[in-house]
Amino acid sequence: RILGLIMLEPDRFFDEQRRLKLKSTGVSEEELNRLIALRHQARQEKNFAEADRIRLDLEAKRIHLEDFPQGTKWRVSF
Repeated sequence: RILGLIMLEPDRFFDEQRRLKLKSTGVSEEELNRLIALRHQARQEKNFAEADRIRLDLEAKRIHLEDFPQGTKWRVSF
């Protein structure tokens, strides 16, 4: 920090990097959260075709979903 190289806390820095990568896909964070919620609902209703469609649409935009017991996480690939 003395040299001015790291201006943010590490967690905040990486959150900002994820947001910048997401912005490059053309999908807003609000839209992504909405789609993840719709996919979760579709999975609970056993509508796996709709859940897969949402996942494939996001993958076409370079957004990959990973499901965990705690919820769904996302990452952007280049």
